[in-house]
Amino acid sequence: VNAALHGLPLPAIQLIELIQALGGPAVPRSSVSGALGRTPDDCDLDAALRVLAMRALVWPDGDDVAMAGPLWSAFPYPLGLGPPIERLLAARTADELRRIALNLGIPAGQRKQQTAREITAALTDPARVRAIVAKAPADTAEVLRDIAWHGPTVASPGIIYGYGHSADPTLDWGLIRGLLVADGWQAAVMPGEVGRALRGADWHPPFDPHPPRLGLAPAEPIAVAREAAAAAGPLVARLAAVLDSCSTAPVALLKAGGVGARELRRLGRAVGGTEPEIRLLLELARAAGLVAATGEQVLPTDGYDAWRGQEPAGQLPPVLRGWWRLAAAPLATRGANGEPLPAALTRTAYGEIIVALRHELIRSVADLPAGHGLADPGELVSMVTWRAPLLVGAIADAGDLVGGLCREATQLGVVAHGALTPLGRALLDGDTKLLARAATELLPAAVGEALFQADLTAVVPGTPAAALAGLLDSVADRESHGGAAIWRFSPASVRAALDAGQTADELLAALRTVAAGTTLPQPLEYLVADVARRHGQIRVREAACLIHADDPALLAEIGAVRGLAPLHLALVAPTVLASSAGAAQTLAALRAAGYAPVREG
Repeated sequence: VNAALHGLPLPAIQLIELIQALGGPAVPRSSVSGALGRTPDDCDLDAALRVLAMRALVWPDGDDVAMAGPLWSAFPYPLGLGPPIERLLAARTADELRRIALNLGIPAGQRKQQTAREITAALTDPARVRAIVAKAPADTAEVLRDIAWHGPTVASPGIIYGYGHSADPTLDWGLIRGLLVADGWQAAVMPGEVGRALRGADWHPPFDPHPPRLGLAPAEPIAVAREAAAAAGPLVARLAAVLDSCSTAPVALLKAGGVGARELRRLGRAVGGTEPEIRLLLELARAAGLVAATGEQVLPTDGYDAWRGQEPAGQLPPVLRGWWRLAAAPLATRGANGEPLPAALTRTAYGEIIVALRHELIRSVADLPAGHGLADPGELVSMVTWRAPLLVGAIADAGDLVGGLCREATQLGVVAHGALTPLGRALLDGDTKLLARAATELLPAAVGEALFQADLTAVVPGTPAAALAGLLDSVADRESHGGAAIWRFSPASVRAALDAGQTADELLAALRTVAAGTTLPQPLEYLVADVARRHGQIRVREAACLIHADDPALLAEIGAVRGLAPLHLALVAPTVLASSAGAAQTLAALRAAGYAPVREG
């Protein structure tokens, strides 16, 4: 029942609160409609009751409406009103009830139940209640009206329970007449019927059966789809860059868990992006199962390799499905409780509420008229509040959270021009095939060729294929991501490729296969040839110690001894041998082989 309650729109919540305030176990439908100032057959009232009946929360029972048991205690004080007078009087003694009846000027019955009925009849008559309060002292009447609007409880430590009155004369006047009833906890409560009467004959509980009107703007389907593609394509490319960076330089976790701002900024400098953008991409990667926290680092999972090798249209659906169930709002500026955002990849108690609000936001956009979008996305706060008031009420700053969710939807291509895109529609329907088809129609295939330019840059107009990106990353430095990725060749980047084991001919041949027109600009070929000509002219190797002697023949003999093979001896000069082992180990091995070396200081 609690889960169903939190998923209800505002008018259904308002009816539950009203029915609870009217008391149970069943309430005449005429009482519900009368309290709202509507007729029993009012269509708006009927629609709201039907929403509740479809969930078996409130249902018709003859001329009454019945309500699920747990909902009779859904609100501590529904509508800000106290419990019914009949329930409050049941806890009073017979002597207390006779004193209340005497002060009200009504006959007290022989039995407690009869006296309670007489008092109830008097205090459930709104006109009579207002007439009684009109005779009260001015300060007492003012206090009683304030409790009616802002109560229904009032602290009164001086209440004398055995006698049913208070040491405070302002409250005592109401206590001895039943307008306030001691609750047994150093406080008094105003019965619901008294509160409604003092609010006035023209007061009605709030009832908002219609959602708020939103400002609309034209949104042509073609423009919406184009904008969705323009957002989703670069996002997938940036996500791939983040994952590539995580695979080569794992992201460190804080001791308390999660990824801190310092690591987010470092990753942002590596791939080009702001801290909120990197936070979003990391959250999406984990939600899609592409990265995971292992020990003290965030590393790509086994699924990363398969995902990385797909076309952009194949990469996008799992990311969108992960976002749909993401229990965080990485683009909000504050946490759901109003505190600073927690570390990335950590979760709070508000996760399920954030997921539910994300779904309500997308449903709100989906309900807009065809061919129209929101003129001001900020108005979504009022719509989401109407659709899920209890969920929004649990958030410290709903405007900030809903704004962050809107920005997420826009960056993912789920919402564009204030309207739901084909990606968003497929995601809302939960149809994986439809989502894959929408992604295929919107996102172009990965680009397998690059434009090599005379300024030693390579430009890929679109999302580069994984093989192309890997090749260019191995021989050039990436300067930008997004709609057009740019790499720059330099002596250092070419030397790194040659250090990795490629030859100049192999490198040029590989670049020609991905070059538009299969030709490379002359400056690039000259650069590769020049770096290759100088590459390896100087060689460096590690040596733990040196063996030297005046007799070259003796060193040649030592180098040929099979028992000294573990030392990996190398003749670097006629009279010098290099050993990969330390001096002590080398001395011991030579002595074991029958030689008599000495150690040099």
